[in-house]
Amino acid sequence: MDHVDCMIMNALQKNGRISMNKLAESIPMSVPATCERVRKLEDNGAIAGYTVSLSPMLLGKTINAFILFACNIGEIDKVREFLNQDHRVISAHFLAGKYTMMLEVSCTDMNEYLDLIQILFPLGTSESYIQIECIKERFYDLLLEE
Repeated sequence: MDHVDCMIMNALQKNGRISMNKLAESIPMSVPATCERVRKLEDNGAIAGYTVSLSPMLLGKTINAFILFACNIGEIDKVREFLNQDHRVISAHFLAGKYTMMLEVSCTDMNEYLDLIQILFPLGTSESYIQIECIKERFYDLLLEE
């Protein structure tokens, strides 16, 4: 990857719906050359896909939290099945350390959140952190060498 690829990926992270014309202007490159660069980044997996970022509060999700979870021995299959089926679990990550995973959850209210915790309780140990504010969204700030 070179400087131009980094510029393209930084721009697409900020606005995945940017037109190829505007993207080409910002680089600057021709539109066909820009399209070809984007296609190559997609083909080699550097750009894994495009997504929509949703606002939990506008969707009625007033309780957003991170749960550190240590799965009981022998319960991992039940936990995996539950995590893959439950709509409140936004993401789940295996960890190295005291906790085996970190869950990101989004619930309509405290009752829905407590219901989720009660389901997890017999499967392992958890520690919850309610989100107050999102300071920074996931963004890879690719180094641009001058």
